[in-house]
Amino acid sequence: MKKALFFSFLLTYSLAFAQEAFLPGTEDVPLMEGLIINPTANLDFDTPAGQIRTVNATGKSLTGQKITAYYRQTLPALGWRLEKGNRFVREKDSLVITVLQETKPAIIQFETTMTNLSE
Repeated sequence: MKKALFFSFLLTYSLAFAQEAFLPGTEDVPLMEGLIINPTANLDFDTPAGQIRTVNATGKSLTGQKITAYYRQTLPALGWRLEKGNRFVREKDSLVITVLQETKPAIIQFETTMTNLSE
């Protein structure tokens, strides 16, 4: 009984503190469950003023519509404001989500522009 209780506690504790996956190059843009980053199709450009990053992801069992709906619901709670289309802004940062392939497997491109606010 004690072993089962301990295992249950350990499992609950581990799940509560499991690291959530985030879009590469960000600390607070979650990677939707079911999306897989394509590491060969990404682009990073760093300058002293900030960075531009393009990340492609595939959702084998997802559609582009489902993915964009997820981000339209999730990002405002994280301080991002939806502007036009699938363009989000927060302070001087921007995130543009482009659907490259709508049907399964959906292919999505994330373009982030992060500005160094200390400049």
